[in-house]
Amino acid sequence: EWAKRFYGGMDPGRIVNVHVRRHLSANAATALLFRDWLRANPLEREAYEEAKWALAAQVRGAGGSTTAYTDAKEPWIGTALHRAREWAEETGWRGPTDVPRT
Repeated sequence: EWAKRFYGGMDPGRIVNVHVRRHLSANAATALLFRDWLRANPLEREAYEEAKWALAAQVRGAGGSTTAYTDAKEPWIGTALHRAREWAEETGWRGPTDVPRT
């Protein structure tokens, strides 16, 4: 349910990160919830951006890696997902139960 593959582009002119999750998995539903919650809540989106920049600078200053950055984000993400789940309950948000595959 929680497996994910991560791919990064090699073109320095077009930075891209792709996260691949299993169709209809809990991991995929959580990612969609987080996305939709951020889209619906500009203040949370701004707070997430600020946290990401601050953590990136902190990890970079300590000579850290992308793994260290990901680990540093976990506390913020954990509390944010709690707020996102509350938002989902309040708004009736439902993740997709079946998304057509192309």
